This record gives sequence, structure tokens and C-alpha cells, in this order.
Amino acid sequence: MAFADDTVTVGVTPDGDVARSDDAGQTWTQVATLGEPAAALTAARAPDSGVRVVVVTAQEVLESADGGATFAPLATG
Repeated sequence: MAFADDTVTVGVTPDGDVARSDDAGQTWTQVATLGEPAAALTAARAPDSGVRVVVVTAQEVLESADGGATFAPLATG
């Protein structure tokens, strides 16, 4: 589980389902499926007030700029 702020929390199940809570964990909504478990997860409130999520799996590092709804390989360089 990763906390973006005092209300937004993001988690990944052992099956790779990404869930998000906007009420400090009271309720959860599945927002994406990675297809594999996460080895590491972090979330943070971005300057534009969005929530950015980074997930590390056995295969790749993925980033979401929309609170975990969609993921793409993390850009490097």
C-alpha cells in the first residue's frame, strides 16, 4: 500500500490488481490490472494535484499519471 496524502491510498493485490481509496481506506475501487504482483509501490500527490503512482514488477517499472487508472513503462533518460 502507498499513501499519496492523508486520504488517497493505492494498493496492489497479489494477483496484480491495482485498487485506490479516496477516503483513507474506508472503500476501495479496482482501477487497473497489472497481471503480475508488485515488488514495490509508491504514490504521491503531484504538483498538478493529480496522483502519480510507480509500480515495480519482476518485468518492468510502470508509472501512472492518472491515479493508477492506466500504466505505461517509466520513461528514463
